[in-house]
Amino acid sequence: MQSDVSIMGNDPIEKGLITDDTQFGGFWRRFAAVIIDFLAMLMPILLVSTLLRASIFFVTDIDLDVLNFIESIVTICMWWLYYSLFHSSSWQATLGKRALRLKVVDLDGHRISFARASGRFFAQYLSALTLCIGYMMAGWTKRKRSLHDMIAKTYVIKAEA
Repeated sequence: MQSDVSIMGNDPIEKGLITDDTQFGGFWRRFAAVIIDFLAMLMPILLVSTLLRASIFFVTDIDLDVLNFIESIVTICMWWLYYSLFHSSSWQATLGKRALRLKVVDLDGHRISFARASGRFFAQYLSALTLCIGYMMAGWTKRKRSLHDMIAKTYVIKAEA
């Protein structure tokens, strides 16, 4: 059976860039990190949503469906910036991943770019569209990679203390 990495591209294990001692972030630790990230973003999203609704609703006579659409776009942009900026930062992790000592790296074990972090974020929608099986793949693939990790050519590894 082919490894989960070699199916999607170059295998860094074969190149010696990720060692056999590398500890990867498993499903449950990553799931807990998502819960922490949700809690961290809850207040900012509610605040922006409230301000957006108040400013648009009282200034214009806008249709509720249009307002909901605008709010959805703003919320997606907030999540995109949160994940992409943190994953491409020197932390290489969101608040949740950092709290649980995880970080996102490329196949060489280096920090990912904002562009790769953005691609990884939007690839999460594919993980969700597969009835979340794309996320659950982190529980059974050899290097604990989800579908969006394979697409973006990233790993989630345990950070050194």
